[in-house]
Amino acid sequence: MYRLCGEEFVHRRLGDVELHFLAADVFEVGDELQLDLLWHATSADDCVMVGTNFHNQGDKYQYYSFAHTLSVAHLVHWLCKVELMGAQGANRSFDGGGGSRSGATWADASTASFSGFLSVTTCRVPRHVSEALLATGARSDGSIPSSLEVSLQTSGADGGRSSTSWRPEPLRLCPRPAPERRKRRLLSACAGTLHNAERVHSIAPHAVEDWINYHLIVGIEHFTIFDIDGTYEPYLRSFVERGLVTYHPRFPAKVSPKLGLLAAGLREPKEHRSMLMEPHALDVCVWENRQVSDWVVVVHSFEEYLHSPAMVAASGMFSMRTLLPLWGREVARTAVFEVFQEPMGGLKDPGARTMLSAWTHKRGLEIEGLQQKERIEAAHAHFQPFAWIIDPLNVLQTAVHFAQARAQEQAIVVMPRETLRVNHYVDLGSNTSRCRDELGGCEVPDNSITWAEDLRGDGPLHARALGDVRHGRSSPDACPCGGGGCGRGGDVAWLHEAQLRGQRLRCRARDCLGRGVPAGDSVAGAGSTAQLVGFRWQRASPMLNARAGRRGWPAHALERIGRR
Repeated sequence: MYRLCGEEFVHRRLGDVELHFLAADVFEVGDELQLDLLWHATSADDCVMVGTNFHNQGDKYQYYSFAHTLSVAHLVHWLCKVELMGAQGANRSFDGGGGSRSGATWADASTASFSGFLSVTTCRVPRHVSEALLATGARSDGSIPSSLEVSLQTSGADGGRSSTSWRPEPLRLCPRPAPERRKRRLLSACAGTLHNAERVHSIAPHAVEDWINYHLIVGIEHFTIFDIDGTYEPYLRSFVERGLVTYHPRFPAKVSPKLGLLAAGLREPKEHRSMLMEPHALDVCVWENRQVSDWVVVVHSFEEYLHSPAMVAASGMFSMRTLLPLWGREVARTAVFEVFQEPMGGLKDPGARTMLSAWTHKRGLEIEGLQQKERIEAAHAHFQPFAWIIDPLNVLQTAVHFAQARAQEQAIVVMPRETLRVNHYVDLGSNTSRCRDELGGCEVPDNSITWAEDLRGDGPLHARALGDVRHGRSSPDACPCGGGGCGRGGDVAWLHEAQLRGQRLRCRARDCLGRGVPAGDSVAGAGSTAQLVGFRWQRASPMLNARAGRRGWPAHALERIGRR
């Protein structure tokens, strides 16, 4: 696989414009290679173009503000040229029929933006370059694949009709070892913790540790976490050292100093736009997981927890390691799972051990007595997509709560709340009840997620030896039944597989994370996954064509990437 060489991000100054290249990838589509670039364009002054939303009504500080890329970036037509680099860094050009002085050919590129926050440029790698790279990658003699040089220019840069004339210095992409297919992660998570860590710790000690440990239990294998001020380093250090977390401190400032100032460097903290670079961070995370993870989930911050009430009711717990492959096979060409939130709030239990038991009431949907239009509006507000699980190679771009499938006819699966949802603890850190004031109140009892608190005794999640659970084996003192009841010494992964095979389990819930499931009531006995989860699905709309610039999006950029 290929990534940007050198520094974390690559910056190019073009007069009064700055281009910030955040990620790159090269991948197979059929028998050829394509190259994607993720980038953000800003003006080279002290101004930042931002967009806001309905959350800011009445807020003079406009907290919910996202940085937009300059729209001209994806409205002009781009050309690209991809060349191999020799051993000494010299270009090994190919005669493509007369396109440049060196013999390499300029070809049409496609640049689009689903969100307006970032631009994505796709280039077709020339066949002779593709064949050379694929041949090197197939050899077992220790050969190191060549680096690539990628040149970009707008059509106006070579005397064309466009009024925008951009021709940045070429980019260099370096080969990186890709994990073998069987060693890829199944599920990784992206998160942007956008609040100062010291403040969070003062409100809810160990909130970050509890949040990571819980999601390790339910099957997330790795986190990529971004912050705006570097304060999360001490809280994440142990996870980084264990290889469970990739940490990007001060992310906005790394993209551009002025973005860092606006996000976290102003004299008046109330004027900080902490959300400014959240969409960009999530997309960078997705691209980092290309060819590394099969699926990527967004869990925006530490007050959000993935939860499956149906699976907990059936087996006392749930695991994405088992369920996600089943869901992915149920609907052909699935690229996106959309997940709803369940706001949790109301009265706080002062004796709670963790956030999971601090708020055990959810929002209800009260539509009785409403007129038809009001009913529709209430239901629409209640059932908005909040999070996503995506195939990182087959999603072109995300937008905080939404994701755009790469090609037409790829499936977007909408998950029922009882099958999978995000418990969102909206009252954390608030002096008043957001659930009451903004969402109509949280009055419906629901403590189904507290199974995780009972997992390892009376201590909080952060104090438990969850490292063993993360690797699929609970310690003997946590599972007294040992190998006789849960099999292989209490192997958590085996436990879920056994449930799916319909075998009878003999462990108690408090001992081995799940209670016995008779064969007739097992997941396997429920028939198809669709019968179990009851999800509906829809086709991805061809939105890319409407955002592809004046020449449209070529067919080769809309093909599904066949990684399976």
